[in-house]
Amino acid sequence: MLNVVLVDDNKIELNNILDILKQTNDIHVKHTFSNGEDAYNYLKMNDADLLITDVKMPRMDGIELIKAIRADKMSLDIILISGYSDFEIAQKAIGLDVVSFVMKPIVDDQLETAVKKVIDKNKEKLMEKNKYDELLNLVKTSENILYGQYIRNIIAGNLRGDEESEFLKQIFNKFKSYCNVVFVMKLIGDDFKTIFANNCMINDELSKIKKTNISFYPTYMNEDEVTVAAVGSDCEVLIDEIISFRNKLIEKYDFNMVLVISTCSDDLYYSDRLYNECKKALDNISLNGNKIFICEGEESQDYNILDLTNIQNEVARMVYENNVAEIKGFINKYLSFYSNEKKHDMRNFVYMYVNILEIILSDIGSSFDDIIEIKAVWKKLINCEDIINLQNFLENLTFCVISLVNKSDVRTIKIVDDIKGIIAESYAHKITVDEIARKLNFSKRHLQRIFMKNTGISIYEYLINYRIEKAKELIKNNMPIKEVAEKTGYSNYAYFLIVFKEKTGKTPKEYKSGGN
Repeated sequence: MLNVVLVDDNKIELNNILDILKQTNDIHVKHTFSNGEDAYNYLKMNDADLLITDVKMPRMDGIELIKAIRADKMSLDIILISGYSDFEIAQKAIGLDVVSFVMKPIVDDQLETAVKKVIDKNKEKLMEKNKYDELLNLVKTSENILYGQYIRNIIAGNLRGDEESEFLKQIFNKFKSYCNVVFVMKLIGDDFKTIFANNCMINDELSKIKKTNISFYPTYMNEDEVTVAAVGSDCEVLIDEIISFRNKLIEKYDFNMVLVISTCSDDLYYSDRLYNECKKALDNISLNGNKIFICEGEESQDYNILDLTNIQNEVARMVYENNVAEIKGFINKYLSFYSNEKKHDMRNFVYMYVNILEIILSDIGSSFDDIIEIKAVWKKLINCEDIINLQNFLENLTFCVISLVNKSDVRTIKIVDDIKGIIAESYAHKITVDEIARKLNFSKRHLQRIFMKNTGISIYEYLINYRIEKAKELIKNNMPIKEVAEKTGYSNYAYFLIVFKEKTGKTPKEYKSGGN
């Protein structure tokens, strides 16, 4: 039922509107007023869904009433009634979020249509509220399962941008009191029978940890790594528990592993950053022995030296990832550093940055002419003495380039082909998605998203499929099965047998004797 407040100083018009509203279902007129001031005082103390008001009234006209309502942030829909001579006044209400204008003399259909629009809008709101309540109930009954899956999706870069994911983000950030740590266990050598068995053992051991304020959520990102998000109420307690867990694994299974623990965050949404922090550390430490490495945060960056290759790769990555926030921060850091006493170096950076954008456009068969005449670009740069104007111009220019890049399928196809090319060259050796991302100067999350969108499968799944197809070819050529495993990148023979059976439905021997 829609609760309506009606305001009009003309009694005849007021009664006419009431007669029309009586013919409309789902309507309840709570109160009528002859001036805006009384209506405003009433609405400050009482709820309503819809206000229908005339423009010209004594003491407070319709426009003043609407402005007062919006200033007080009252959430109700408004229909404005206006005579033809009042239309210019009514135009002032356009920026005040009026649902509809109804012109005098009032015709039944016009008002009914305007009211029905509000009724439909409120029904949609009710449906959204019901959906929210259902999801909230689901969270309450299955919180731990949803929470774990949500964290895994963040780390793996698979977080959807739909309403449900946004809802879960809001719920967990609002109601969870936690700190968050990510740790990666990288197993060294062949101390375990198969990676599959190892994963099962670690998962089993994690499930045995029963702590009131600690939860562990494992995610398997690579063949020889186990990534776990640890969530609890105290960071130091978390780290102690992680190290204790690691010691028990080594003692029980004689694992040889390197353990890397991220810094602590109080924002669940940054779990992927914590994971990348661990991966970066793994790339820079010696992988031998049973080591424990605890990250101390990002290293400070030195902007004194302009490395063209690195900057070009960095700008290209941000543009192709459509990372607006990172682009703004990148430009601001360089311009801030070179401002004041280093204006000459600042100009060098600006010109270099624009040249990089030009190269990116060239890669997709475009140019600045598709945005702004090239002469106008350089003229603007020369005349931009104020650093704020310069920063705004570079940001706007970059966003235009991003828009053109997003319209181009050529670059996307090339990226997918490059990924497949790297796999074709390296499938026989140990290769990870991280290594492929580094070779192409992209973040792993963005690369996974591009590949999945264009192929329907993940990079890792494509790698496995590619290896199995190559294995089938070698088996047909009568190569010994153990040698086939080695030639297709599987140093662990038992693991190769598991994957081959899973993908083909047959063991290698069965495939060899039975063909397809």
